[in-house]
Amino acid sequence: MKIRLTSSILWDGYHREAGDVLDLTDVESSNLIGRGRAVPYVEPEKITTNRAIGVEKSEPENVTTRKSYKRKPKAKG
Repeated sequence: MKIRLTSSILWDGYHREAGDVLDLTDVESSNLIGRGRAVPYVEPEKITTNRAIGVEKSEPENVTTRKSYKRKPKAKG
C-alpha cells in the first residue's frame, strides 16, 4: 500500500521527509496511518485536455515599457 508521510521520520535507516511516498506492507502502512504519521496516497489525476486550444496570443496587446532615465550631470560653477 502506498502512503504519503505527513511528518519526517527515520525509516529503514534513512531519513524520510514529510510528503515522501513510500510503498509499504498493509500492516506497516496502517501502523503509520494510525499514529498520524501518514495518509493513504492518492495519485493525482492526469489532465488529458489541452486548455491552450483557442488561445491566440500569450502576451497582452498593450504592453508598456518604461524608458530608461539617464541622470543629467550637475553644472559646475
